[in-house]
Amino acid sequence: MDALLPGTHIDQFIIKGLFYSEGAARLYDVESKESALPLLMKIPKMDPGQSVFGLVSFEMECAILPVLKGPHVPRFVSANPLGIKPYVVMEKVKGIPLIKKVRPQGLTLSEMQEIGAAIANAVHSLHRQDTIHLDIKPDNLILTESNNIVCVDFGFAHHSLLPDLFSDNPGQAIGSTPYMAPEQIEQVRTDPRSDQFAIGVTLYQLATGVLPFGVPVTIKELRQRHWRHPIPLRHLRPDLPEWFQEIIFTCLEPLAEKRFPSTAHLARALVDPSVISITERGQRTRPDSLLQRLIRGFRPTIAVSKVPHFTPSEQVSNVPLITVVIDVEETHPERIKALRYAVLRAMERHPDSHLSALNIIEVALEGAQQNGASERHHKHRILLEHWLRELHVPKERCSAHVIETTDSAQKIIDFAKHNYVDVIILLANQDSNSSFLRVNRSTVTQLVEEAPCSVHVVRPAV
Repeated sequence: MDALLPGTHIDQFIIKGLFYSEGAARLYDVESKESALPLLMKIPKMDPGQSVFGLVSFEMECAILPVLKGPHVPRFVSANPLGIKPYVVMEKVKGIPLIKKVRPQGLTLSEMQEIGAAIANAVHSLHRQDTIHLDIKPDNLILTESNNIVCVDFGFAHHSLLPDLFSDNPGQAIGSTPYMAPEQIEQVRTDPRSDQFAIGVTLYQLATGVLPFGVPVTIKELRQRHWRHPIPLRHLRPDLPEWFQEIIFTCLEPLAEKRFPSTAHLARALVDPSVISITERGQRTRPDSLLQRLIRGFRPTIAVSKVPHFTPSEQVSNVPLITVVIDVEETHPERIKALRYAVLRAMERHPDSHLSALNIIEVALEGAQQNGASERHHKHRILLEHWLRELHVPKERCSAHVIETTDSAQKIIDFAKHNYVDVIILLANQDSNSSFLRVNRSTVTQLVEEAPCSVHVVRPAV
C-alpha cells in the first residue's frame, strides 16, 4: 500500500503529509475541525510480505493508548482499528526524540541525571496505570521543552487489565533487541522492572554513544546479556563517577530482583546519589578479559526471575516511597516517639521502601534573601540528618530535604507529585512557637484533599 497523498480524507481527518515511514506503520500529520491539537495518524503497513506482528502491535496500541492518562503519554483522539484503512489518531507531541541526543562524546553528567530521572518518572507513571511499555528506547522517548518525557509507541506494551495479543506467540521474544531485558527474551511480559533494564541501556547509550550489548540478531546473541558484562562506563568515560555507573549497572542486572525495586527508586537515586552504596559494579574500570568471557560463556546459566503474580500497579505499590514531614524544633518526647514509630512501621511493612524526610521552613517571601537564612538551612539539615540516624535505617533507604516556602501544604503536595510519593506521614497539630511548619487543621485538610497519595496523620496520646 503506497503512502497516502496530502488532502486525502479518512473519516473526519485530512492528511497533511507523511511524517514518518520506518518500521511497521506510517505516521501522517493530519488535521480535523473537531480538534485544535496538532495530530498524528498511525496507519499499519499491510503490504505483501509484511509481518503480522506489525498489525498485532497496532491493535495493542489501539487498545492501550485510550486508557492511559497524564503528561507522559500523547493524548488519544480517535481510532478505527477495523476500518478499510485502520488507524489511530493521537496528539503530536512537541519535542525531540531522545535518539537525537545520542552522540559519540555522550551527554554531560547533569544532563543524564535530569533526563534519566525524567524517563524513570514517566515510566513509573505507566506502571501505576498497570502498563509496562516493553519497548523503552531513545526513539520512543520525546523530550519536551519543559524537560518532561513523553513515552510513545505502545505496540509492544502489556496492560494487566487488557488482553495481551502477543501471548498467543509462544517462543517469540517481543521488543527491540538492543534494549530487551533478559526476562523478555524468555517471554516474560509482566514484570515492570523490564522497563528499568531498557532505561539502563538508554542511559548507557546517552553516556557513551554506543549500546552496551550491541545489536544482537540471533537468540544466542540475545542471551549473552544473561552472563556477559558490558564494557564499564568508566572505561569509556573516565570522567563519570562511580555512583553513576553503579546506578546504570544496577538497572542492567540480569535478574530483575537485583535491580531497583521500582523506577521511582531509580529516579530518586539519580536525583540524590548520596543514597547509593558503591559496590563492585560501580568500581569496574576494565572490560572483562577474553578468559573471563570464555569462562562465563561456557555452559552459561540462563536464570530468569520468578514471574510476578501481581499487576504492575500492585508491584510498585509494594515498594512505596514514603515522605515524613518533620518539625526539627519539636521537643516533646512522646510526639517524637510516636512519629518515629509510625515511620518505622511503614518501612518494616515494605522492606524495599524509600523514606524522604521533609522539613518545611515557612518564610514571608519565597526566594528572598534573609539574614541568617543559609545558617538556618544548614542547621536544619544537620538536625534532620540526626533525626534519620535515630531511626537506624540504612542510608541508601532514606534522604533529607529542607525546603523554604510561603505555602507549606502546597509545597508538600508538589513534592509528593514530583517524586511519586505513595504515603505522607506527619504529626497532628499542637500549639507551638516554632518558626517552622506547624501542621494546623487547614494544612492537614488541604493535604488530605489534594495530595496524590494517602496521608497518615499521627495523633499521639499526650
